Amino acid sequence: MPVLAGVMEWPYLQAIRDAFIGFALPMIIVGSMFLILSFPPVPQGTSVPWLAAMAGWADRYRPVLMVPFQMSFGLMAFLVSFGVAYNLAVAYRLPEPAHAGLVAGAALCIVSVPVGVSAAGISTVPLGVFLQGLGGEGLFVGIALALWTGETFRWFRQRGLILRLPEGVPPKVIRSFESIVPAFVVLLGAWALEWFVSTHFTVQLAVGGQSGGGAGTPARTPATLPLWVTQALGPLVRASNSYPSALLQIVLMMLLWSVGIHGMNMVSAVAYPFWTTALQANVAAASAGQPLPYIVTEPFYHMYAHLGGSGATLPLVFMMLRSRVPQLRQVGKVALLPGIFNINEPVTFGLPIAFNPLMIIPFVAAPALIVTTNYLAMSWGWVARPLAQLPLTVPVFLGGYLADGSWTGAALQAVDLMISTLVYYPFFRAWEKRLLAASPPAPAAE
Repeated sequence: MPVLAGVMEWPYLQAIRDAFIGFALPMIIVGSMFLILSFPPVPQGTSVPWLAAMAGWADRYRPVLMVPFQMSFGLMAFLVSFGVAYNLAVAYRLPEPAHAGLVAGAALCIVSVPVGVSAAGISTVPLGVFLQGLGGEGLFVGIALALWTGETFRWFRQRGLILRLPEGVPPKVIRSFESIVPAFVVLLGAWALEWFVSTHFTVQLAVGGQSGGGAGTPARTPATLPLWVTQALGPLVRASNSYPSALLQIVLMMLLWSVGIHGMNMVSAVAYPFWTTALQANVAAASAGQPLPYIVTEPFYHMYAHLGGSGATLPLVFMMLRSRVPQLRQVGKVALLPGIFNINEPVTFGLPIAFNPLMIIPFVAAPALIVTTNYLAMSWGWVARPLAQLPLTVPVFLGGYLADGSWTGAALQAVDLMISTLVYYPFFRAWEKRLLAASPPAPAAE
């Protein structure tokens, strides 16, 4: 496993992962709270007066309620771009990592404006088109620009191609001037690239964008780099929404956890841009009153497949609490409270599951069956598709209800818990018998 551990520490993957967790995730969660207010989890056509009043209030004020969402969750690519460049600069021990982050964010803003199509300048660009480049549709470009920015800053500093001021100048001023040359190169390159794209390509506006055609006719507009790349990668994003992709991702997560590597972090470093792009497309579709197009998003895993933590181990905690093995009962007591909030390291390493061939089997099989069940239920329309990304610590049932705004989400979690219980039970009993055979019988718990 040294190879996998080395990959996990690769500066690019680490910078991307930490950018999502440290910079984007707080704003994503805050934005999702406003999304829940905009689309309250109220049964359609409810006859309960106060629920009907809540739904009517949300319908009336939805455009206003969505503004905080659009200015938090909707700036995801900008936040991630800043975070990736910042983290990469930290990894390279550059003196002012925030400068790299700011330049990467500015570069993303430049490529989000079709600079080559209007003599009137930026004032003629619709705000909606600009914001699309800073949100989910700009993630891939934002990450690429951030990596390029970090490498450019390092390249210029290693070769001494920076502006140097005389001694006696305040250190902050010195470091600011040292960033001017690489910043100019990055922004010049971003501007030239966007000029070429906006003068040679057009794109079809996404759901909820401006429309210049007849009623119901999607308009084509001069491209920005984020929109052009997103539409070019459309088949890849749609492929990530397929059942084979969903199954492969969960199996890979569990196999990595089985050898002591944080599977969610490893997979999400690659998959997160796809998940968040899909989730934002769901939000855009909901705002336009259209069916949600995507199933495989971040809450598809965190709210439904990771009940009690990775591996859906919450039922396993209750089995340990009733175990005849004192060691397992003690682990169950320690793991109960974290498990309720979907944290299961005490189970993974205390039972243990990691490096335990017997328990690895259900650890992989249970989430795989859950993902299969959930994917089919959502694709057949039995359960609403995820709309909101919540903190991973939201307990079972509440998380399912809020993630898709429907009681069907909580019901699906109940089914998932039953699947997990049925899969884990025989393997847990076999492991318990093995421990009992290896040690003197313990007195039964009172």
